[in-house]
Amino acid sequence: MIEINQISQYVKEQIRVHIGICYKKDALDCFDQASLIFVPFNDIESLTSPCIAIPNDIKNQSEPNDITRLNINDTNYTFYNKIERPSNSWEEICIDGVAVWYRNNIGVIMPAWNHFHNIVDLFSFRAERDTKLRDKHQRLNFKDNPFLIAGLGEVPVFNEFINILLACLSGKKSGIGFFPDISEWVRPLKIVLSHDCDVLLGNDKYSQIGRVWRGIIGILKGNFYNLTFPLWMLYNFFNPRKFYMNNVYAMIDMERQFGFTSILYILNGVGGRYGFRNNLSAVKELLENIPENWEIGLHYNYDTLLDDVSFLRQKNELQAIIGQEVFLGRAHYLKFDPLKSYYQLETHGIRFDESLGMPHINGFKVGMAGVFYPFLNQDKKVSSVLTLPLQFWDSHLNSEAKIANFEKSIEHLSKIGGVVSVLFHPGKFYNIEDPKMDGVYYRVLKTLQRVQAKSVSPNYLIQQASYLSGK
Repeated sequence: MIEINQISQYVKEQIRVHIGICYKKDALDCFDQASLIFVPFNDIESLTSPCIAIPNDIKNQSEPNDITRLNINDTNYTFYNKIERPSNSWEEICIDGVAVWYRNNIGVIMPAWNHFHNIVDLFSFRAERDTKLRDKHQRLNFKDNPFLIAGLGEVPVFNEFINILLACLSGKKSGIGFFPDISEWVRPLKIVLSHDCDVLLGNDKYSQIGRVWRGIIGILKGNFYNLTFPLWMLYNFFNPRKFYMNNVYAMIDMERQFGFTSILYILNGVGGRYGFRNNLSAVKELLENIPENWEIGLHYNYDTLLDDVSFLRQKNELQAIIGQEVFLGRAHYLKFDPLKSYYQLETHGIRFDESLGMPHINGFKVGMAGVFYPFLNQDKKVSSVLTLPLQFWDSHLNSEAKIANFEKSIEHLSKIGGVVSVLFHPGKFYNIEDPKMDGVYYRVLKTLQRVQAKSVSPNYLIQQASYLSGK
């Protein structure tokens, strides 16, 4: 009982953090004043006064069930893992014949879907806990994650649930039904733009070897444009900052014109194919020219996963360059173990992390666009590292169809509230070797501007989340 009460309090805190950051004060006040309880399913029938009762003891199967999509107030919502009514006497509150809530004659309201354990499973990384399978970079593969295979990573199911919950609370308070329009409560979408500075100079041996490899493979596939690769090798040899370091400055200039800022995640430390490719002087040169409001984070090198010595060496090296503490980070190649890495981050002073992303597709790995404190199931404790999952990055914005999906997701999130993470590598901003990416970052920023998104800093999110969760 102690454990389920602890987890219930955890879930309520994460909901409150999200509402406080993504919705206006009226919404947070409504949530705080509501009679909302988390209770075992079998105890719900014994409740004697009106409230919203969310079952907290119904465990999900490993694979999501009963996936259902409904349109409410011209916005699409996704539900999964259905819960049956406590008894036939409970009224079904439906949209298009599908129950969203149940209500009894006393006025107790219960969700028709297992939102509680959907959240717990996602925020405690059940998919990683249920299998030891990993790819060569020690990440859980898309095909081994039942949540993603079911297509649920395409939508921010957590954000959608919070919006549905707030609508119910608002309607219950004002007596106008279960699904009122609460769009006036939604704050402008918040964005965190970032750049993983993996390569700053294009004349390193690994980049040059990569050009040879891509050129040969392209030619074998009949793409004779790749015959030009020797030209780019020669050009970057004499102009190493072109297409890389210079692109950082160009992206910052573009962001400034839109009223946005960004984070530069700096890769340094041990060199290698997957490691740091340039010399430290390039990092120092870049950081000497970064404007004041553009923040610096650590791009955890490939060799630092669960290696405290390597991690601390890299962190100390970067801190020595900038003369201040580094407390932001993201893993290179998203090489990150959510079951173990948070302990390492906590030990070494990382308070904000963006490593939870999907290598092979854009979307919502843990079902949300927002920040949360992960639940470390092994020790039944809440991590102190505020986590913003990575949703969108350049490798999956390389076609009109993918850009259209990005625009659709941003439009959806602007209606229901959220915090969005967008990554764009310097080498993808403008690079003659990848012409299809020309202008893509501008389109990304234009899309964010169109929905009146607001740039926020990790410091702001840390302060807000800490205050709202009572930490």
